[in-house]
Amino acid sequence: MTFQAPNEITWHRLAEKLEESVPFSEWREAPWLPVVMYQGGLLGRVRAFQLVEEPHAQSIESAIEQWLGGGGLSTLGLPATYLLALRFHVVGFLLRSFEGVLPIPQAEQVQTLYRSFLLDWWRRVGANYAVGFSCAEYDPEGISDAR
Repeated sequence: MTFQAPNEITWHRLAEKLEESVPFSEWREAPWLPVVMYQGGLLGRVRAFQLVEEPHAQSIESAIEQWLGGGGLSTLGLPATYLLALRFHVVGFLLRSFEGVLPIPQAEQVQTLYRSFLLDWWRRVGANYAVGFSCAEYDPEGISDAR
């Protein structure tokens, strides 16, 4: 699926557009769940998520840039595909929460908005939201069957 701003711009529709781009299904073996550690003031689950995501961050960010540039989403292996889907859904959930609170962006701002949240915001605080998000133990459509 290639990037295209939704026809109707609302926070809810912006969130749906992200969530439709990478489908999710349950995945109880999320790689950071069994890890118990405490380091640098971060909760163990957050740090474990960061350690799992770190080796895949560049390929995930490249896939996002490609998608935002009008290309299709790159095919990534495990767990990068899962981490990409989780990122899209966490940001979608966050954007949905802006409905009725923040002004709706203009169509020409959507790509910048997505880039800001999927890349910049994610680098700063994404792991904190990812491990506390209800779909953190989900799996992109059919990924667990590919093992």
